[in-house]
Amino acid sequence: RPRMGGRRWVAAADSRSIGPVGADPPSDEWSGAGTLKWRDRVALYAQFSPEQTLEALLAALQTNTLEDDGIEALYTFANFDVWEISSSFFGGLKMDLGQFERFKRIMISQPYEVLLRHKDRRYLSGMMIEDDQYVARIEVESSRPREPTRVFEFRMSRVMLGNHRSWMVDRIVVEPAGEHP
Repeated sequence: RPRMGGRRWVAAADSRSIGPVGADPPSDEWSGAGTLKWRDRVALYAQFSPEQTLEALLAALQTNTLEDDGIEALYTFANFDVWEISSSFFGGLKMDLGQFERFKRIMISQPYEVLLRHKDRRYLSGMMIEDDQYVARIEVESSRPREPTRVFEFRMSRVMLGNHRSWMVDRIVVEPAGEHP
């Protein structure tokens, strides 16, 4: 089977508390020597476990650029109906997220902006609820001084995308600051 990723992927996996579970180290001939864009990395990781998909999305958010490619990665793998007026993707907040700019507006606001260009993250827990449903709690340390560390709960499900079943993010819930053990 082909091996995926690149040198940067290996370095990121080595320096994180969470990383791809059971994945082979990446090979340069497959990845273009570590130059894969987030779309390619996320598309490749979506074929694997929910932990790997979530790690790819968090890495994209951590390295979010002025072009908002990290936010775009999350938007691409957000499992909501773009035609639905009252999506509850962001922890029960009812809003229209069909347009990328509306989704981005939430991501650059508190408390979700902590995910953007964050300093570090730590996997607190993860659990398969059913064969195609997964939930994980991730502690995220902001890169901004005096901003509290936040805990986010990511709910994911495996859905059909083209010919493949891929892990998608159904919901992101943020715990109030200071309420996690």
